[in-house]
Formats: sequence, C-alpha cells, structure tokens
Amino acid sequence: MKKLLILVIALLLVSPALVSANMLVNPGFETGDVSGWTEDWNIANQYASTSNPHNGTYALRNANDGGMYQDVDATAGWQYQLTGYEYIGIKGGTSAWGSFVGLQFLDASDNVIGDTEIDTTAFTPLSYQLADTGLVTAPTGTITARVRFGTWANTPYDPLNPTDFDDFDLTAVPEPSSLMLLLTGITGIFGLGLKRKK
Repeated sequence: MKKLLILVIALLLVSPALVSANMLVNPGFETGDVSGWTEDWNIANQYASTSNPHNGTYALRNANDGGMYQDVDATAGWQYQLTGYEYIGIKGGTSAWGSFVGLQFLDASDNVIGDTEIDTTAFTPLSYQLADTGLVTAPTGTITARVRFGTWANTPYDPLNPTDFDDFDLTAVPEPSSLMLLLTGITGIFGLGLKRKK
C-alpha cells in the first residue's frame, strides 16, 4: 500500500511537468532557419537572424511584411497557453500597419473554430515585449492548434520594420477529468500488479 501511495504522489508531482513541455518545433529559431514553421505570407521577408535575439543566438527577423505559422495536434476541452516575444523598431512617418501574435483552433476540415489574437502594434519600441494569450480552452471539434505571428501593411504603405520574433512557447493543460482518468488508470494497473504479487 505504501508503494501505491508513493506512486500516486509521484504522478501528481510529475504530471504538471509532463503537460507543460513546449509543443513547438524550433520555437526560438535556434536551428538558424525557419524549419518547423510554414509561410503564411511573404516568406522572402522572413529569416533567422543573429542581429537581435531575445535569447540564444537567433530570432526571426521580419524585414518588411509577412507572417508564419506552426500547427500542432490539439485536444478539445484542454487549455492551451501561447507566449512569445516581439521587438518593434522605430521608423519615421506614419503608416497603416499592424503586428500580432495569435493562437487558433482548427477542426478536421481546417476551419478556424477559435481565435485568440494579441495586437502587438502598440508594444513599446526598441525592446522585446511578451505576448501572452493566457489559458485558452480548445473548443469542441478541435484537432489542431495553430500558432501564428506576423507584421502586415496596407498598400502603398510599408510597415514599421524590421520586427523580430523569438522564444515562442505553447503548452497544454489537460481538462481535470482527463488527468484524473489517467491517474486512476495508472493507479489501477499498479494496484493490480501488487495484488498479483501476493
């Protein structure tokens, strides 16, 4: 019985670490390229750069306008949190432009069924600022979470540029009933093993 109690306590202590791992590939562009990410628009303007990382060696430099995204498997009812850092430069004059970091949920037909977007246009220039969605629950029908970011402008304007993005992190927290079911199942299997030993 002591072993069973120790196992349950260990699982409770370890489970937050298991569900808090970053789900993204190449989240800080430390591969020196954009592997793991997909062009949303204007890939030619976006590249891994060593000139202004938030952390590590590289950041994603958006030299003008453009955006990227990354899809990961997701589960309806679970909560997800996206964080990332963006650096906005200073440019003279005014332009019709904007910048964002966002988290979308997609169904089996790739329809967007949930969208949380952080408008980063007003971030303080010349310093990295944190974009944080907080915990967002994936709606019914979710099979994909999509992390998006970008800087855009309306013709004929140029956006304020460059903008740098770095250190994205997407974590998942299972709904309490799923976590409890997992713990109950593992505890039951362990208990059955103890019973057979007697």
